[in-house]
Amino acid sequence: DSRRKTGDFHNAQKEYKKARKLYEQSISLNPFNYKAMIAYAALPRQPEAGEEFKSARYLDRALQLNPDSAFACFLKSKLLFKKNHYLGAYYYAAVARGKNRLITNYNVWYKFMQENLTRAMKKQKQNSWSSTEEKLK
Repeated sequence: DSRRKTGDFHNAQKEYKKARKLYEQSISLNPFNYKAMIAYAALPRQPEAGEEFKSARYLDRALQLNPDSAFACFLKSKLLFKKNHYLGAYYYAAVARGKNRLITNYNVWYKFMQENLTRAMKKQKQNSWSSTEEKLK
């Protein structure tokens, strides 16, 4: 699809707004274009613009269309980790690593998740306890 390829070009030039627009056009023309969905999700996001929600939605659709995409699993893991969903992040990190062990980033991310999962879950538990205590006051 030419719009996705043009979006890839703009992404390489760090023209993210143009790339984002082209990926969205590509997806609207072909709702089964999982490559454009993954490319959109991989772009740097601006949370105030609601792009994180779109990225998550596109990643979910891309994984439904192509569950064998290691890169989509890797991105999903990173997105879940950012949202403090550590168990889901660990799961997708393991899936990405299992699908392609040759990619160094997948291995490094998986080991990071494996080593820090317990610590992160303790932090999440403390945050939930402190917010519960605040609500009770």
